[in-house]
Order: sequence, then C-alpha cells, then structure tokens
Amino acid sequence: MNRLHADWSRSQAKIVSPPESKPWKLHEFTAADLDGNLFRVFYDFAWEEKNQQLPP
Repeated sequence: MNRLHADWSRSQAKIVSPPESKPWKLHEFTAADLDGNLFRVFYDFAWEEKNQQLPP
C-alpha cells in the first residue's frame, strides 16, 4: 500500500491524508480526484489475523 501511495504522489495525485496505521487495524491514506471525490485506500491488518486463526 505504501508503494501505491508513492506512485500516486509521484503522479501528482492530491493526497488528502498520508498513510497512517489506525487503531481499528487499518493502514490507510485518502486521495481526491479532480472532481473532489475522495478515495480511501486501505490495508486491513485484521484480515491477516483472521487467516492465521483458521484451522489447517
């Protein structure tokens, strides 16, 4: 996800909020398009925990 943020930043996308780990187990950033629509891009750390708890 950090690579995606770097790519978008290099392309001069409008980054509204930088990548940040949230207490609700998401690592996210927000960007806006030319019309002002917001895109929240995130990685869900809880997904990893759920998959580690699955029986083999």
